[in-house]
Amino acid sequence: MRVILALMLATILAVGTEAGALTLTFNNSSNGLTTQTEQGFAFQNSVPYNPGNVLYLHDDGGIITSTFSRQNGQRFNVLGGSFSGYSLLYKAVSGAHPAGNSNLEYYYNGQLSHLAFVPDLYYSVQGYRSGQLVAQVTQLATIAGNVGWGRLFSNIDQFRLSLLLPNNRTTYAPRWPGGGAINLPYAPGNYFCNEWCGGLQLDNLKIAPVPLPAALPLLALVLMGLGFIGWLRRRMA
Repeated sequence: MRVILALMLATILAVGTEAGALTLTFNNSSNGLTTQTEQGFAFQNSVPYNPGNVLYLHDDGGIITSTFSRQNGQRFNVLGGSFSGYSLLYKAVSGAHPAGNSNLEYYYNGQLSHLAFVPDLYYSVQGYRSGQLVAQVTQLATIAGNVGWGRLFSNIDQFRLSLLLPNNRTTYAPRWPGGGAINLPYAPGNYFCNEWCGGLQLDNLKIAPVPLPAALPLLALVLMGLGFIGWLRRRMA
């Protein structure tokens, strides 16, 4: 009987220890692989330009979406992380540049146009459970700092981080505007990226693995076992 109780207690303790929080630091992320792993989690990272100690979303030869999942398939909670981002995005607008910056002016179909800098980029974080979206937040990427989500992303099996960029964007254009003396094929409303569109860096992602779902049934089993042992002892007495 003591052996049975010891085994039950050891099982519960093993289940309960999975609830301890951990932090993904991405310190080994410069290993040349797009899909990487750390502390039992798999995710995707941009290889080009990666400084090797962050998760880097980058649209120039990299990736703009990374999905986290536990390698053992079990669920987890995502508590928060440290973010920083920047923009190199411009939007095509009809007419002269409002500040008179001729370096951002050009002609489109014979009409004077200009490129307006877009300083703010956004990113989204999404939580999935069994293939269903259960939580989503959109936040400003171009403000650095620590972000926390409380219990919003709890009991999920996939966590997705995406840098949000316009679909109608042109990268690596043949020439940068200059002096309003050239023609460029940027229709009003389209977006142009100076070399690339922007980037988002994530560090210190705080995660708490969810205890195995068998924890409560095991506790009930232990209580039933204790009751049965007590009844058996009374019967034998």
